Amino acid sequence: MSLFCRIKEKFIKTITFSVALILTIICVTSVAAQSVYTTKSGYFAAINEEALDKCLQYIVDKDREALGKLYDSGLIFPLKEGLRVYYVKSSYSGVKIRPEGELIEIWTVREALSGFR
Repeated sequence: MSLFCRIKEKFIKTITFSVALILTIICVTSVAAQSVYTTKSGYFAAINEEALDKCLQYIVDKDREALGKLYDSGLIFPLKEGLRVYYVKSSYSGVKIRPEGELIEIWTVREALSGFR
């Protein structure tokens, strides 16, 4: 292998590593900076994803009776406004969050969080 080919190969490896490192730093910084949100008023939260799915379906169906029973069972509850929460994960129906200083994780819709994209 010629000297030129070895230099070219080393240059490509260095550039590839540098780009990968920069992208990793950007992704980690972005996730860390975006992980704390504040809740808005007028939204429900649920103890698990299944309860959130049921809540959303009953709202779409305009089934107030079923929604009331879900509420009475304690599976859903009003989300307190101004609560600082940490993002845990998301799914098709909503996001899993953890209130600051708490161990419990709850589910709500994306729209319930200020600044969530």
